[in-house]
Amino acid sequence: MKTIETRIGSLGRVSAWALVVAISAAAPARAIELSRGDVELNIDSTLSFGTIWRTAEQDQNLIANNPTGNEGDKNYKRGPVASTVKGTHEIALGYKSVGAFVRFSEYHDFLNADRKKSATNLTPEVRDEIGKDIELFDAYAHGTFNIGERALSMKLGNQVVNWGEALFFQGGIASANGFDLRNLRQPGSEIKEAMLPTPMAWLSLGLLKGMNVEGFYNTQFKKTQLEASGTFFSTNDTLGDPSVEGITTSVGTATRGADVLAKDGGEYGVSLKYMLPFLTGTELGFYYTNTHNRTPILSVRGNAATDLGFPVFIPGAIRYYAEYPENVKLAGVGLNTDVMGLGLQFEYAHRYNNPTQLAGSSVFTNAIRPTLPIWAGGALSDTNVHGYTDLKTGQFDLQLVKDFASANPFFADNAQFLVEAALSRLWSEPGAGLAALESNASGLAPTKTAWGYQARLQISYYSLLGPVGVTPTISFAHDVDGVSPAGGNFLEGRKSLGGTLTFNYLNSVALDVGYTANFGASSLNNTDADRDFSNVTLKYYF
Repeated sequence: MKTIETRIGSLGRVSAWALVVAISAAAPARAIELSRGDVELNIDSTLSFGTIWRTAEQDQNLIANNPTGNEGDKNYKRGPVASTVKGTHEIALGYKSVGAFVRFSEYHDFLNADRKKSATNLTPEVRDEIGKDIELFDAYAHGTFNIGERALSMKLGNQVVNWGEALFFQGGIASANGFDLRNLRQPGSEIKEAMLPTPMAWLSLGLLKGMNVEGFYNTQFKKTQLEASGTFFSTNDTLGDPSVEGITTSVGTATRGADVLAKDGGEYGVSLKYMLPFLTGTELGFYYTNTHNRTPILSVRGNAATDLGFPVFIPGAIRYYAEYPENVKLAGVGLNTDVMGLGLQFEYAHRYNNPTQLAGSSVFTNAIRPTLPIWAGGALSDTNVHGYTDLKTGQFDLQLVKDFASANPFFADNAQFLVEAALSRLWSEPGAGLAALESNASGLAPTKTAWGYQARLQISYYSLLGPVGVTPTISFAHDVDGVSPAGGNFLEGRKSLGGTLTFNYLNSVALDVGYTANFGASSLNNTDADRDFSNVTLKYYF
């Protein structure tokens, strides 16, 4: 029976590859562009099929040291971990100075849609989430109007507002939207799919020459979409979306309760941007936002029986849940300029009340305090124990970009080198009990300062193989010093090296072949260290 199942899975993957290859072999396609008078319609579509293979053996030490985040590690041995066919479509409709834009996608993961044979089995909920879906992303109306000599631009609907200058690191000025980590990990995904469009109103008004003010107001809260528990890239079984049904803690087994989402509305932001007249091409921006926390905080609801006249702890009566604190206030400043042909971007983001995760052990222990007498520090039964503390935090981000054009040492048509460094800082005294980025490592605690960098070199040869262009890309990430609190960016010593080779035929068909190696920080429980992977994706644009 195992052999039959394997063959059926292989046939499914071969059929999908054959479908994409057959379509790609057709004549070069173009996007649909229609116009009639002042009305314009553009439709762009991308069809892709890609597979990701795990190339590293499972590290049994990592699995043992990460009991609440090892399901994905145990579920996938060396070999394919995802095999997805995907279509993404963008529709733009315009009439004079107004219009509408819609982007949606559909996908089917042949490998995971019916993955029942695994170490812990993917739950039906997880298979439904990652196996197949149709998703709506952007869907907004827009317009530009003149108010006297000033221009007013507006957007209303599902959209992304990407303020600030940070590119690779989260925790910066950009806080109007959450991230879609699950889609970003899919074969065939693109960087524009990293942020999750949110229903909101956005406007931009020109004030003085070179100065404009922007603002947004969110009408619905949308959380960051984490990887589903048990999938290959998931390292958090507790708060994955969906997650496992229960976990073993220092006080016994706990089951997951209903999430406590932030309220809809009450999220807004304003920015002032100014092109400095004495520095050509230099933009200075100031930002203020009030948004809800989009990444989950692990909180606990304790329960105790009181029939005996005093509370008694009931094993298994504890429920943990994902909580999303509200009204996180941020002020930031950003700079974008060019110095002697070198692009320079900088930002600083300051959060006045950043909800920071407490260690799970202390949160669960406090949840059973209802079983203690009040005079001994106990609490009332059925009490929510919020798993966070508000801290003042800051993040600096510096980015340098060099475009070589045709004059470069690689004899290429174009080349670009980009390096981005970020430093996070806890301005408040953290105190005891904060959870670190990888909190299962023995004795690991977050530091007040942590920093790292990421670098990328991309070289383009437009017609190296006749009508086929070739673009090699090399990327490297290094967490240099310090450990961030849970949900942060840095784990000292962690490194990642990746390479991708892209073949592009007349901007209609592209083949990406890549490999990523993760290493370093083994003593700090780097849960990515045994998840090296390779990937192949074929895309067809039409």
